[in-house]
Amino acid sequence: MKKSFLTLCIALVSVCSYAQKGTTSAGLYGAFGSENSNFGIGAKVQYGITEALRAEASFDYFFKKDYLTNMNGSLNLHYLIPISDKFRVYPLAGISYVHWKVDAGDILGDMGMGASFEETMMNQGLSQSDLDLLKQYDPAQYEALKAEYEGAYKEADDSSSESKIGFNVGAGLEYDLSDKLSIFAEGRYQIVSDFDQCVIAAGLSYKF
Repeated sequence: MKKSFLTLCIALVSVCSYAQKGTTSAGLYGAFGSENSNFGIGAKVQYGITEALRAEASFDYFFKKDYLTNMNGSLNLHYLIPISDKFRVYPLAGISYVHWKVDAGDILGDMGMGASFEETMMNQGLSQSDLDLLKQYDPAQYEALKAEYEGAYKEADDSSSESKIGFNVGAGLEYDLSDKLSIFAEGRYQIVSDFDQCVIAAGLSYKF
């Protein structure tokens, strides 16, 4: 997976570097991801290969919601269909590198569980006197329980994350506000094992 990510990063850099040889544009946008119903931000760089074909490299970051953070990088091709001098629509297709992370520490905290054994037991309903009695009458059992809990907590607190490569399909539209500035909106469906989602984005792009 790390090799696949490195390959995608090299491809992203290559697109951006090659874009300097032709007509380029860069944009910023807001996004919405359906998998976790959360909002995010993104940035993109585009290069016009021909009048009808355009390459795009983009990156999305979705803010944490329900303990989940998601980000992805995409390489897409757009086929531009002019509707008027200023208005175009385009189907798109490409690949995505998707990474998501679940913050287990936040989940445990909301359950009243922390790194401290005594604090956690008190959050679960035991009093300090209950803990003192346990330590006094059976210190060995107390230490065993404490060690078992702290070991389990440390293992559970390790945030889990995963990365996968997938495919994009979708369509968008854009309108020229001036010779340099355009507004756009697009929808793309990310086909990723265990993490399919629809991404809706809208923003501004600037032509160099």
